[in-house]
Amino acid sequence: MGRGKVMVHFVLGIFLTAFLLWPSPVESAQLNPRMCIPYDKMRDNLLRTHQEKPYGHGISGDGELTELYMSPEGATWTIIQIRPQTGLACPRAFGTNWFALEPNGDA
Repeated sequence: MGRGKVMVHFVLGIFLTAFLLWPSPVESAQLNPRMCIPYDKMRDNLLRTHQEKPYGHGISGDGELTELYMSPEGATWTIIQIRPQTGLACPRAFGTNWFALEPNGDA
């Protein structure tokens, strides 16, 4: 095999490896908790792609609104924070099999 063919195979091997190891856009969005988008878009995406609706919210110590979204019966859930200064919503955690506990008065 000539030097030119070896170089072509080497470069193709690098591109193929990079392609196979590069995370998909969906994985990137799920794995990057700092991916922030406008709140309305986040809310629409959660409803459309996971059937998740707001389940609860609260204000964090730094003044950001934190919301829990959950699909029917807790199959999937997402926690987002909304930055009031920018209107951007940022996913902070997500998962499956959410189980709501009943308050029982124990401290």
